[in-house]
Amino acid sequence: MAAANMAPRMPVLTADTTQVLVRNSHILEMQSDVLFHIGLTISQKERQQIANTFGDVKFFVTGGSAERMTHFARLVAKELDIATPYGYQLAPIGSTSRYTLYKVGPVLVANHGIGMPSISILLHEVTKLLEYAGAHGATYIRMGTSGGIGVEPGTIVITSEAVNNKLEAVEEVAVLGSTVLRPSICSPEVRKDMIAATTDVGLPYTVGKTLSCNDFYEGQGRLDGAICEYTLQDKMDFLQTLANAGSV
Repeated sequence: MAAANMAPRMPVLTADTTQVLVRNSHILEMQSDVLFHIGLTISQKERQQIANTFGDVKFFVTGGSAERMTHFARLVAKELDIATPYGYQLAPIGSTSRYTLYKVGPVLVANHGIGMPSISILLHEVTKLLEYAGAHGATYIRMGTSGGIGVEPGTIVITSEAVNNKLEAVEEVAVLGSTVLRPSICSPEVRKDMIAATTDVGLPYTVGKTLSCNDFYEGQGRLDGAICEYTLQDKMDFLQTLANAGSV
């Protein structure tokens, strides 16, 4: 296939963008693309197979734990009445050394590990995979443990925007010695759909900002890491600051 046919669409990304698109002209020069961390290689001759397998993806759902996302993939298969041949179970695609990836009908499911650096790697590779497959309109949903500031246990927290430790609704990416800021505003359309779905099943929910961290211990203000140079009061003061800023 000619390189020109592999061209990704590269629009300007804004906070209002509802589709996730590849913006990298360098892949035009690549004869094959190794999606190393999910264990897939996409060459020119494999493009049609990739399109046949992943071209119908409408949703990409990700969460931290591989075990939880495996369980979720099985629930999706049950809900959509997608059966596997007798004696077989739903199996992951590609390598499972870092991430576990499942394709269940129109739903792609994967775990992303802990922290923004880990999920960033997964998002790069899944986004390229879906671009190669022609699945341009897929909705991305992150689910799992998050939120809990000033809300009752069991409440579904629907994110309006993700903030960093500076309480800014941007992702900070270190690129060639500089810091690039990218908006982290959640799609209003997807948020409305999530609210409607939560209401339909009668679950308590709240909408607000959520804090995204780079790590499990200090980034979340935990007191049980190998290094902790702040007090319990420092932590509680920061949680109050988050609450005052609309984080839940």
